[in-house]
Amino acid sequence: MIPLLLLMLFSVGLVEAAYDPESFPIVVAYHEREGHRYMIETDMRDGKVLFTGITVGITFNSVSFGQLDSSDCTALYNGLDASYRCDGSFFLLHTDHMNMKRQIANEESDVCKRIVEFGGDAVGLLKTGARKNKLVGTFNKEDHSFYYYNTNVNPPVMKHIKDIFHEIERKRIQKDSFEVLCLMEHNYDHS
Repeated sequence: MIPLLLLMLFSVGLVEAAYDPESFPIVVAYHEREGHRYMIETDMRDGKVLFTGITVGITFNSVSFGQLDSSDCTALYNGLDASYRCDGSFFLLHTDHMNMKRQIANEESDVCKRIVEFGGDAVGLLKTGARKNKLVGTFNKEDHSFYYYNTNVNPPVMKHIKDIFHEIERKRIQKDSFEVLCLMEHNYDHS
């Protein structure tokens, strides 16, 4: 009888607890990805939405972002560290509790208030051509540098853009080609 009473009290407490999506992590360990919404919308081509697993590498002094490739490996680069990992020693962003939406980022755009970032580094997405895959990399918010692994060339190479906003201003990169990911609460209103 007492265990049943405790179970009833515990379940009532769960029902009354307020759900706060921001209290949950937005990353999951690579080996624990199953059951999580880890494929993030990164591009649209020919009217089709494309999804990518966005990877997060963490070392003692830095965070870097990349993308999962077809062999479940990732290249991570942020100016301090560069690595190609196939051993699952990285995390994946997921949208279990918060949405992640792409938004154009340049000197003119009104970038969202809550971007996906850790410290001063954020997820950046760069389109290098109309028929090319969008590239995921590490955007440093302080100096506007962008580090990424260019898989649109053969062989793939690590690239660094010193000040991406300056490159956009000088029209070396199209003003709608660089994006960041914004965190937003899920909207369940389907009316």
